[in-house]
Order: sequence, then structure tokens, then C-alpha cells
Amino acid sequence: MNQLEFSSKTLLCYSVRKNVRIDLSCLPDDIFDIVLQGLADSKMCVMGSPYTGKYIKNDMKAVPFVEMLTDIIKPSYPRVCRLVSFLDSLSDGDVFRIVSEDAPTMNKQLAVLKIQGTAKGKDERAIHNDYLIRFGRLTTAFRHYAYGYDGIKNPVGEGFKPNRVCRFCGKKMPEVSFKDVAHAVSEGLGNKILLCNEECTSCNHNLSKLESNLMRYLAVRRAMGGILSKSDGKVPSVDGKGFVIRGDENNKGVLYIEKDSLPLDLDTSKPFWWKLETTESVTHQGIYKALCKIVIDLIPSSELKHFHETIGWINGSVMDNELPPYYASYDREQVLQPTVDIFLSGSPGTEPYCMAVVHILDVLFAFVLPEVDVDKARFKTVQATKNSLSLLMDAFGGLWQIEDSSEYTLSNPWVYWPVNPDAPQICILPKSDPVFMRYKRDKPIKEEEEFPKFTPVGISLPVVTNVHFIRHSYGTVTMMDLQQVSINFLRFDCLLDKETSSATFFAAFNFSDSSNRLSFFDFSFTANVNIEKFDRYIRIGEYFCIDYHLRDFLCELIMSAADKELKKYTVGSDLEPVTMGKVVDRRTIRQLYYIIPVIVNKYMKVKDAEIHNQ
Repeated sequence: MNQLEFSSKTLLCYSVRKNVRIDLSCLPDDIFDIVLQGLADSKMCVMGSPYTGKYIKNDMKAVPFVEMLTDIIKPSYPRVCRLVSFLDSLSDGDVFRIVSEDAPTMNKQLAVLKIQGTAKGKDERAIHNDYLIRFGRLTTAFRHYAYGYDGIKNPVGEGFKPNRVCRFCGKKMPEVSFKDVAHAVSEGLGNKILLCNEECTSCNHNLSKLESNLMRYLAVRRAMGGILSKSDGKVPSVDGKGFVIRGDENNKGVLYIEKDSLPLDLDTSKPFWWKLETTESVTHQGIYKALCKIVIDLIPSSELKHFHETIGWINGSVMDNELPPYYASYDREQVLQPTVDIFLSGSPGTEPYCMAVVHILDVLFAFVLPEVDVDKARFKTVQATKNSLSLLMDAFGGLWQIEDSSEYTLSNPWVYWPVNPDAPQICILPKSDPVFMRYKRDKPIKEEEEFPKFTPVGISLPVVTNVHFIRHSYGTVTMMDLQQVSINFLRFDCLLDKETSSATFFAAFNFSDSSNRLSFFDFSFTANVNIEKFDRYIRIGEYFCIDYHLRDFLCELIMSAADKELKKYTVGSDLEPVTMGKVVDRRTIRQLYYIIPVIVNKYMKVKDAEIHNQ
């Protein structure tokens, strides 16, 4: 091994006992070469190749090298102490590997796998061949970035705070601060080492609400898997239908099951599987957004230019009613530290541009990043996503379950859990036991408003006024463009006037290509509808609510009327296939804002998503 093989002065040192990252960038080139040459001359190196070397600790050979580092280099460059400390942590005969930080991911992961595998008696060549069989095609077609697999803290992005630009809001100091340590994966999911330097304090706080979807989805696994809460360092309490999980005196999660909730004929003296459904709700779209946020935190800064719309979608400023599904694989090898594998297109024609696998506890998530400009919305359908992810899922193996990323409806997550009545972490008790009295009661229960059965009687046809159409692109728009069109909600408000029993809609939309970089046209209008039985379906007073059946009917009605106005501008042109009926569906309709008079010249604005789960 010669001194020219490590082009980076940051070394990754791996052993069974310890993994460390040693930054020697402070060393001048000639001193760094002396360190590398010293490693080679110490005769500890038994195998060398570009970027990496395999070594065996030999106390007799290592001593002169360590003395050289300590006596000659350390006085001027104290950072070499970390290399000395690493060598001192090893015993005579220990195998260790050193990899240049700029080495391909394959070299780094193989170094870790071989260190761990050979310590368990596995053949080194078999480990190497298995890796190539599983990941060879992937690493040839894609650029692979992996995080968390070696246990070394890995902050991604600009290290110098004054130079940082937030990945999610685009702001920098002093407009925003970077006081908090931003974890790419929430600490509540076990992450201690995957960090993003380029996530400002404000965005870090705002996005934590998004991350709670993953926390709730994996609540049972977190509690029973030993992942402690960040706030108090204890096992998270989980409330469920017929069960609770609480921490014991040793801070271990204990599953308490209500005996009354089990079938009478179930033999509880033998192991069985039971469905554990929690009381906190999530959405699949929220889970998908949380997963995509992890990837945005960790991709190289130079790649962010392709993900402007993805970031807008995560933040909520970009809407899409059709998203690629994500896949999940359960009951895998459990990891306490999450790992993330990101695959970016390695050459033109290789697609999708970005896909990833996130491993949290015993669950793997595989997904394509949405809204990427290079992909032009080609990966939305189930079949297209399945085809694009097949290489990825085959490499990681196992069974995969498809989930609808577009689903925004709240639901309670559940898991089939193995119940061994003899296990110390399982207790089957009567429903009257005090442990079940500790269900969380601090959150107010939201009661659903009861409305009479909806009928459209007494609702007038819309009067459409203030119509404006502005075409931006005069090049030919193809049918493929229109199938992948992005619809941006510039304004979608509904003024509810109890005095006149009317609803007035103010709508403005922009139609662009899938990357939102080429704008086709803007279309806006005002529509007024009289509602004879206003009080029957709308409550305005001490509180506000509206029957979602009425909401759906009104939106369909105004879009149909607006479509006739749009046709006056598009008939006979390449834009004629565009219809307003496709603008609003049960997902995008949640972007509607209600404007309600409170007092004279004072109004309250409420988003539909805040009051409806339909």
C-alpha cells in the first residue's frame, strides 16, 4: 500500500471494538503521507487497494509507529491523538480496516460487513461475493449514499453556520438561526448520529409535527424495542384498544392486555398472535412525507437543485393528488440506530432519479422521491413505481407490502404482535386492573357534528364572474404533458354568508408541467351559490362546522360551471383536454379555506383539512 492511495485526509477506522472517523485535514500533504507510509511500513497492513486497507494489530510492529505519531507529529498536530487512541483500543491480533472517507459506499460497507462477519466466523470472500450479487447492479446504475450503518456520527451539509442555507425554507443567517441540532431521523426513533447541518431551527420545529407520523406508526415497536423517549429517557407509553404499554422499574416496555378483550375460547396459556391497534392516528401521506424529509436532509447539497418541488410538497406549498406508493417490509433484523440508503441516478436514462430505503427498528421502507424535476412525474402509478423499485427491493430481500402514499385520511396504526404469556414483558390482566385506568385522558375528545341527511334541494346553480385566463406557454402542449400536469392552488377560498344564505368561491389555479418549471396557463374565477337550507348543513356561532357532503357537492357544482368558462378559451386548442373536474378531488379539496364573518368587517379563516377527515 503506498502513500498516494488515500485522496481524502479524513479516515474511517473500523474494528470489532470501535468505529471512528478521524479528520486529519489539518495535516500538510507531506505529513499526511508520512502517516500513511508509517502504517504501511509498520507491517500491520496485509492488504491494500485504492481507498482502503486491511490491517492486523501487531504490538511489536505498532509500537514504533505509535511512538513516531506521539513524539514527532502530535506536538504540532494534536488530532493524530485520535489515531493513536484507536490503535490503543485494539488488542494484539485484532483485524481493523481503514477507508478513505471519499471512497465509494461499496468500499465502506464491505469494510464494516467483513469486520463484523469474519468475527462471527464467516468467510470474507463469501461476504464480498454476496454483497456484489445483491447490490452490484444497483451500485453500477446508481450513485449509492449510505448512512448509519457504521455507527459513526455523520453531519451532512455546511459545517460553518454563517454559510448555511436551510434546505427547506432557503433562508440563511441572520434571517434564521441554526441553534438546534437537526436530526435527519427523529431521536425518538433511536437516531443519534444522522444529522443535517442545513435545517434551520424554525423548520426543525415545524417539521417535527410531520415526523410524528412515523413515531406514532411505530409506537408499539418503539416501546417494546427499547427506544427511549427523548424528553424523559423512559419507555414511551402507548395506549391502545384493549391494551397499554408501560415501562417497568428497569425501563423495559411491558405489554398489558385486557383479558376481557380476548375471545373466550382463546387459550392464553400458550403463545398466540394478537392485533394491537393504537389510539393515536396517522396518515400514510404523513408517513411518506416524513420518509422523504429524511432523504432531503441527507442527500448531497449539490443535488438539491432537482428537489425544489419535492421540498415544496413536504412543506405543503406544492399539492399533488397522485403520489407514488411506498413499500414496507416488516419483522426484519432489528436495528437500534436507523440506517438510510439513498440511490441517485448514475447516468442519463437511469431512472427514477432518486429512491431510498430507510431501516427503522425491524421495518424497512422503500420509496421513490416524488416531484423530482428529472423524472417528470413518470413514477406515480403502482406499476411504474413497482417496476422502478424492484431492483431495490430484490437487493434488500424479504416480503414487501404496498401502501397508498396519497391517502390522507386519519387511521389508527396496528400491528400483529407475538404474545407469549410466560414472557416477563407480557401481562394479561382483567380490565378492572389499575394499569388500564392510566389511559391518556389529557387530550379533548373531538365530537363529530351530526347533520341531517344531505340533499341538494334548494341549492342554486353557480353564477360565475370575474373569469381570467392567461396563457404563459405558446409552444405545443402534448397529451403526455397534460397527463402529468401540476395544478397549483393559488387561491381556493369560500366566503360563507349566513345573512344571505350564500357561499362565494374565489378560485385561482396555475397549470404547469410536472416539474413546475414550465407554466402553461393561469385560470381564475368567482362563483356564487345560494343555499336555501344554509343552517341545516352549516353551523356558525359558538363554533364552526360544515357538512362535508355539502362541501363536495358545492365544489363539483362550481368546477362544472367553471369548466364551461374555461372551454371558451381552450376549445380548438392543444389545451382543450384540460377539465376543471380533475382539479378538485377528495384529497386536494382539503386545500379549501372557509372565510366566516365574526363581527363587522372581521373574518375568521379556517382550512378544510383542520375540520374534516373525509
